[in-house]
Amino acid sequence: MVASSVLALSHLVYAYMMAPAALALFYVGLTRTNARLRLVRLAVTGALAGVITSYFWLPFVLLKAYLSVSPYLQRWKYDSFGAGDILTWLVNGDLMDYGRLLS
Repeated sequence: MVASSVLALSHLVYAYMMAPAALALFYVGLTRTNARLRLVRLAVTGALAGVITSYFWLPFVLLKAYLSVSPYLQRWKYDSFGAGDILTWLVNGDLMDYGRLLS
């Protein structure tokens, strides 16, 4: 549990790879007699790793509406101008070479 939490906090790519590996280890050697114990261990490890790393992922989940929003940059950098304007500029040639041939 501590190793999985440290891994999730230090390197997210390896933590994502840890999840399928944990499931594979859960299924290897699984019998009816040890299935419940293995499932409880996996659930406890996952829950504790989730609690330990919650300061890392919980703000991302709760504050997702504020991602990529800045009061200091223009709104069009996030929302574009709309499909109608962009397609019109593309057909007119204004999207890439606005006024280039005229100057």
